[in-house]
Parts: sequence; structure tokens; C-alpha cells
Amino acid sequence: MAKALSSSFRCGGGDEVELQWAAIERLPTSKRIRTSLFDQKLINAEEGDKLGKKVIDVARLGAFERLIFLDQLITIIDKDNLKLVGLKLPKIEVRLENLNVEAECKMVEGKPQLPTLWNTVTNMFPVNRCVSQPNKTKILEDMSSIIKPSRMTLLLGLPGCGKTTLLQTLTGKHEMSLKVSGEISYNGCELCEFVPQKTSAYINQYDLHIPDMTVRETIDFSARCQEIGSRADILKELSRREKLRGIIPEPDIDTYMKAISVEGLERTLQTDYILKILGLDICADTSVGNAMNRGISGGEMKRLRIGEMMVGPTKAFFMDGKLTGLDSSTTFQIVTCLKQLAHTRGATVLISLLQPTPETFDLFDKIILMDKGKIVYQGTRSQVHEFFEYCGFKCPPRKGLVVFMHHALSQKEQAQYWIHKDRPYSYVSTDKFIDACKEFHAGHVLKEELYKPIEKAEDHKNALLFNIYSLGKWELFKACLAREWFLTKRSLFSYVFRSAQLVLLALVTMTLFRRARMKIDEFHLRKYTACLFFGLSRVLTSGVPELALTKVTSMALPFVPVTLSFENVHSLWILPRGKVSNKKIHLLQDISGAFRPGVLTGLMGASGAGKRISGAGVLQDISGAFRPGRKIEGYMKGDIRVGGYPKVQKAYARVSGYCEQTDIHSPKITKFVEELLLMIELDEIKDSLVGIRGVSGISLEQQKQLTIAMELVANPSIIFMDEPTFGLDTRAAATVKRVVKNIVSTKRTVVCTIHQPSIDITEAFDKIILMKGGQIVDSGELGQNSCKLIEYFEGIAGVPKIKENYNPATWILEVTNPSIEAELGVDFFNLYKQSSLYQ
Repeated sequence: MAKALSSSFRCGGGDEVELQWAAIERLPTSKRIRTSLFDQKLINAEEGDKLGKKVIDVARLGAFERLIFLDQLITIIDKDNLKLVGLKLPKIEVRLENLNVEAECKMVEGKPQLPTLWNTVTNMFPVNRCVSQPNKTKILEDMSSIIKPSRMTLLLGLPGCGKTTLLQTLTGKHEMSLKVSGEISYNGCELCEFVPQKTSAYINQYDLHIPDMTVRETIDFSARCQEIGSRADILKELSRREKLRGIIPEPDIDTYMKAISVEGLERTLQTDYILKILGLDICADTSVGNAMNRGISGGEMKRLRIGEMMVGPTKAFFMDGKLTGLDSSTTFQIVTCLKQLAHTRGATVLISLLQPTPETFDLFDKIILMDKGKIVYQGTRSQVHEFFEYCGFKCPPRKGLVVFMHHALSQKEQAQYWIHKDRPYSYVSTDKFIDACKEFHAGHVLKEELYKPIEKAEDHKNALLFNIYSLGKWELFKACLAREWFLTKRSLFSYVFRSAQLVLLALVTMTLFRRARMKIDEFHLRKYTACLFFGLSRVLTSGVPELALTKVTSMALPFVPVTLSFENVHSLWILPRGKVSNKKIHLLQDISGAFRPGVLTGLMGASGAGKRISGAGVLQDISGAFRPGRKIEGYMKGDIRVGGYPKVQKAYARVSGYCEQTDIHSPKITKFVEELLLMIELDEIKDSLVGIRGVSGISLEQQKQLTIAMELVANPSIIFMDEPTFGLDTRAAATVKRVVKNIVSTKRTVVCTIHQPSIDITEAFDKIILMKGGQIVDSGELGQNSCKLIEYFEGIAGVPKIKENYNPATWILEVTNPSIEAELGVDFFNLYKQSSLYQ
């Protein structure tokens, strides 16, 4: 048997290779675990057969050697050395039984006061202090589940149902003020027996990175701090078993496993592997960037955050809305990478998503649906339809399954999905769904699995970490010091320039104290007092002549409906020198169209095909937001007309508004937008504090509504919105959609960019402009059930028909993909220019 395995996995099979392996086996253990064979054919294909293989130190692989080695490794990764010797990688199974989480809050009688200076001072006295009573609120109630390794588990639920608290509790990162009861175990070990914060990775939806570091440097630093060389013990056991069985492993796999087990390296092969599988190798040497400095895209930043966790020894990943706001194509790619991670490395993955598309939803093996702090359903993905039909509800055609599940739990939306026509409908509460799930066969399977105890085997404990820090304090200090010194050298010119600026400013300030004492000249004092009197009187009376010309407005803000048209518009971005090789990027190429009053227009495009540039760029360019002082400057040419007249930027800026994708507000002010509260549906919370996004104050959809209201205060005739449903769940997105429709009903011109939306949001638009690579490939009305849009693309030869109940937005982005366009041999831009839509 050993000979068969040896001959089966001996690359080359010659006597020279066997002698090289024998020499490696005779090395001391400390050297043997970092020495392997490298196929020189990968570097020199012509003379590789003559050169054969060479013995190398895996810690000294060059950049080019790592690159070509990874390309070879991806194709043979299924031949795992661990499988040959019967050595299993440690895995983690997470169990929770009867989990309850309570929070103690204060109930204030009467209307809460704003934290002004007067209210703060008066509340210091017992007489004026608001009466509060302690009260306990249940966040999670009686939750039991099993999260198994090598499987993808999806966590669904509306905001406020307890998803974040559940994920934080499972990773031991919940607030200490919360009272947790019940049992949580990893491989049968309770949380107090190991360090869950290091064993698992809790990844929230906020991306915080150092903007001056590149993608590769960020992952390298994370790998160094997490001590990825911790697999050395496993490698020693693997080497011992291979020697006993006489197995000669695959050289490429052996090189990779030894390379990732070497400790203390500033650049590791594991980093290159993570970059490769996450698709970050194309931007590995690009700065991360932030709001002020241009860097990688939003999807790449999400993948970078995931890569920081994947590069370490962590076996359990809990992601809280990490993919929120990404288009479905990017989300699908990231979830696919995570699924490969779960299946190849045996990782435990639990992801919380708001509104995944059907393609992303099909990648998951298990579904957990939450509502009001309870688990309503948990089971396989294929049994979701069966469970809800068992409860009396059925998902209709052209309705997303995730949207249907959320609506089925809502008291307002539930009745429309009732399938039992022979008996009257009655509201099915959350508790009734829970009882039905226990009686469902998926509930019986879970109950049986919970009764089976977990054996605390040695390989199960190897997956757990028992130290708070992966490295010693001195090693962590050296890693942080090296990073800061590296960043200082990279920005040396900036530091020197700022220091010189401060010195110069200090010298100028010092001159103010020269001749600090001067004699009082009362004779010339009257000249200064006369100037002061004239200036004050001018300020007081400067606006008097214009008062009679001011138009008194009523509650309904008057405005003039305006049509915005553009023809043969070209736009160019000029990139800063030293950032990238290409100095100029064509943002828009020969686009023509019009935005009409009372018509809700959506700009849409595929990820990676210029959608981010096209959609946001059109709004920035045409709305006048593309101006000097932004991250990247540029210029544009073409004919843009406002109300039939050529666009004049100073006048145009007064009739247009632009809502950014991000909601940035002062956290300590209130909203007094009296004339817009009813239209924007903020009248019920008009005196509420804005708060900090995701921490306190108003909700995310209310912040989005506030962003729109801030632009409407200026009473524009044209308003542009950059992804108004960004980062919102289905319910919140529907609220914002209703608000936007209210604005359109006032005959304003409204234009929105959108990520790949659901069917409901797509068909809320009156008109869709589809862009690809800075060019318009379709522009026209949607029609009933998007019939006109579907009819146009199905009329193109070679384009596949849309599937039944498929999302039209997903379909058109798939058929206009550059790879499909090349396969069909068509140019969608030229076809559109020749169509009746363009004419």
C-alpha cells in the first residue's frame, strides 16, 4: 500500500528525486519542516526537464517564484497531503442550547429631553430629573441550534431581530452589561474553557483600514500578528506519518504547507494564496484608500476584510452584514470564495445577509430565520418552501424567496400569501411559526442531534485557542513599530513639509509679539471709530432694498419642472501622477439621453464593467458634483441642456441637488424640515436626535430619508440620488422607494443609481438606463412586468431567453456581460444606437 501511494504521488518518479527526498528526510526537524522540492520547469519551461527539481528553503521564495507556484498550486489543490496519511484538520462545531440574552434598560416617564446645556444642568437636581425605572428586555429568547463545519449557514431576519447580538454572543464579543444564560459550546467546550475571541472571527460590516498601506501589506501584517506559523505542530505529525508509510508527497503541496508553517515572516506564501482565491491579486499593490484618497473599490475592500481573517488560524467565521451594499455579482463571488473555504478547510461559516439574490441564496446549505429575538425556522435550504406551505403560505411567482419569508412574518403583509382558500385567514404569530418548526421534520432532526453528546477528542481541542495573544508582547511591539516606521518613510515628504509649515507659522506668530506695547494716540483714534461705525451701519442696512422683492412662499414649495437632456457627452478622469500607469480614464463615451419631470429614472450597470464609474460618474458629471477638489479631477465635453437652454453651472447648481451614497450628518442636531416632513415621512420623529450611524439615534433608512430631505430643502427641480437603497434591507428599501415615489409625484426630475435590485425595486422605476463601460446599451421604459425591457434584449440574436420568475435586472446584467458579448460577437452599444429606442 505504501509503495502504491509513493509511486502515485511521486512527481517525476526518477532516482534523483528519491535521493533528494531522502536527503531532506535526514535533515534535523527544525530544517526539514522548511525544506522542500521546487520544480524548475515552472520557471524555465524549455530547460525545465533538464534542470529537474531543486531543494529550496520555503522561507526564501522570491516574488516571481511565489506567483508561478500559486498558479500551479490552484490546479492540484485537491491532492492534500493530510488525506494521504489519514490526518484530519481540526474543525469546529458550534452548539447553542436554550440561549437567552437580556439587557437592563431604563424606562423614562414622559418625553425624553434633548441633551442641551440647560437640560443637563436642570437634570442634576432631583426635582427636575426624569423619573426612570429599571426594566429588563429580552434580546434573544430560548434559542437552540447547531452550526456545523464544512457548511455554509445563512442568517436571515429584519433589523432589530437580534442577529448582531447572536453573532457577538457566539464569539464572546457581546457587551458585558448583557446577561447571558444557556449553553454555548465549541466542540463540546464551553466558552470559559478557551478564548472564543481568538478561536472565532466576528466580522462586522464596517471596513477600517490604514489607507496608506497596500492590500498585500495589510494582509501580511494581519498574518504576522495572528502567527500563521502555528501549523508547525501539525506539519511535524504529518512528516512523521509520511515517513512511517513511505509516502513521497506532491512537491507543490508539500512546499505550500511548509511555507505557511514558518513563523515570523514579514511576507508569506499564505498571503499570496489568499489574494489569489479572493481575486485580490490584481490590486495587491494598490493602496487601500479611504474617503479622501482613492484606493480599491468597495467590493475589494470587503474581500480584504475577509482575507485578513482567512489568513490566520481561525476556523469559525461569523459575518454580520459584511456584504451589505454590494451588487449581487460581487456578493456572489465573495460567497463562492467562502464556500470553497468551508469545503476545503472545513471552516464553520455563518453569514448574516439582508436581501441576497436567488443565485447567492442557492450557495448556502442551511438557513436560520430569526424574528423578534427567536429562531423561526432552521433547516436545509431546499426545505424552506415546504415549511412555509406547511404553515399555510406559498411564495408567488416573480417574488424573491427572501422577501417572501420576511413578508410572511409581517402582520401587514402576511395575508396575501395565504393558500388555504377553504378556511378564513388568521394571523400566524412568531410563536406559532416556532411551534410549527418544532413539529416539522427539520425540527425533529435538530432535536436528535442536540441529544447526541460531542466527544472531546484531541483533534477537536486543536481547533481551539487558549491564549489571548497569538504572539508575545515583544513580538507584537516589533510588528507595530515596523509598520509605523514603514508608513513614516512612505509619507516622509508629507511629514517634512508639515513640520516646515509649522515652523514657518510659528515664526510668523512670534512676530505678533514684537512691539507689544505702543503709545495711545487719541488724535488718530477717531479715524478708526468712523470706519467701525460705517461698517456696522452697512451690515445692518445691506439687505433692506431686496426685502420688497422677496417672494413669500407657502407651505407647498414652488418650483419649475425642468427637463435635463445630454447628447454626445464624453468625460475624462485625470489620475494623479505616481498612482497608476494609465494617466487618463474615459469615464463616459458618447452618451445621449434625457431625464424628464415626473419620471423616476434608474441608472444600472454590471459590477466590473464600469457600473461604479458609469452610474456615479453620470450623476457626478451631469449634476455638477464633479468639480475641482474631489479625489480625482477631470473634464467633459458634449451638449447638456437644462430646460432647453445650454447648461450654465452657476445657475444649474441652484436648481439641482445631489444625494451622496453615504449618509453623513451631525449627531447632535435635530431636524426642522417642517415643509418636507410629511413628504419624506419623518413627521413622527421630527424631534429625534440624528445620532451616529449604526450606534445610536435614528435608523438607517431614516438617515437615508434625512439625506434626501437635506437636498430638498433647497427646493431643486432636479435631484440626483446615488444608490438610495444602499445597505438597506427589503423593508427599509421599500420605505425609501415609497419616499422617492412621493418626490416624483411632485413633478420633480429624479434620477437614481442602483445596485442590482430586487424585482419590486426594479419595477418601481418608470425608466431604466443600462450602462456598460461608460456607454449606454439600453434606455427606455420598463413596461408592465418589465415587458418592454425583456422584449428588446430577447430580440437580439443569440441572447438566451429569461427564465420564468427570474429577476429582469439580474438577467440583463448577465446577458450584457463582456464575456457573453464576446461569445455572441455583438456590440450592445452599436445595437442600441441603431435601434428605435435611440432614434
